[in-house]
Amino acid sequence: MLIQDIFGFRSMPSQSKYSRFFGKSTQASNHTLFAQLQQWLFDQINIVPVTVSIDSTVITREGK
Repeated sequence: MLIQDIFGFRSMPSQSKYSRFFGKSTQASNHTLFAQLQQWLFDQINIVPVTVSIDSTVITREGK
């Protein structure tokens, strides 16, 4: 299994076990869980808010 090889796991559950586990979830429970996971992740990597400004100006350059 690819994930098993990448992370060096000795064993992993089968695909059907994952399907049964994730099949029990609902959109509402997924939203709650992933909102919490996202907050936890950003707390771990200590990212400060960043503003990205995109300028669509095109500058044409000809020659060298």
